[in-house]
Amino acid sequence: MSIYNGIIRRFQFYEAAMPKVATVQCFVQHYRRAHLGGSDFLDDVEAKVCEHAHQGDEEPSKPFTFTWRSDANGKPIAGCGSDADAFVVGMSSKQLLHRLDRDRSAHVLHLDATYKLSQVEYPVMVVGVSDCMSSFHVVAFFIMSQQTEHHFAEALAMLRRMYTMVMNKQLSVRFVMADADKAQRNAVDSVLGVDNDIVNLICYFHVAAKIYKHTRGVPIVLAARVARDLADTHLLPSSRALNHAA
Repeated sequence: MSIYNGIIRRFQFYEAAMPKVATVQCFVQHYRRAHLGGSDFLDDVEAKVCEHAHQGDEEPSKPFTFTWRSDANGKPIAGCGSDADAFVVGMSSKQLLHRLDRDRSAHVLHLDATYKLSQVEYPVMVVGVSDCMSSFHVVAFFIMSQQTEHHFAEALAMLRRMYTMVMNKQLSVRFVMADADKAQRNAVDSVLGVDNDIVNLICYFHVAAKIYKHTRGVPIVLAARVARDLADTHLLPSSRALNHAA
């Protein structure tokens, strides 16, 4: 409807003279697929993934795609998105992967999933790092057909392997901040925790939002006390101070 209304405003058409919304949508989808490269057909998506697949000789800033599986010819296999054949595709560049090459105790690896970046609302997991200046640096994007432990584990395994291929060293991680999601937590422990002493962190905003949601039915004084205790806990300087406060 936004495109339909935009045409009316831009070209000053009377609504009665406009074609049906379905006709406009069909034209836009055809133009996007034919001229802009936008398509959610599996064959077209696989062709795009193969076209931009990692080769090893890319310029540092050139983006590439990568998957966990490949066929006999070395072409990446993205999967069809079914339960038995998961769709997981990663996107990054050598320059972005270099951001992981830093002191493991001086940065936090962030994992965050959103549904608002793809036409078919597939989850997109954003992976990045934050430094001591609270600056966030993107490392890679992963488009997945579902948010299950298997999908997250495959994405993280892809990240580890691609980092090793580019940097010629193993990925070293200490602190990981993910969504309040059990599937993500299990995937982090099973993939990154194999040879890393992982400290799992939870986003303060997610915790605060959950606390607010579940205290709306209690007395205001009690809800305010819970929120204050949460904020005080968040500002504690160390786990030792937390144990002492408890």
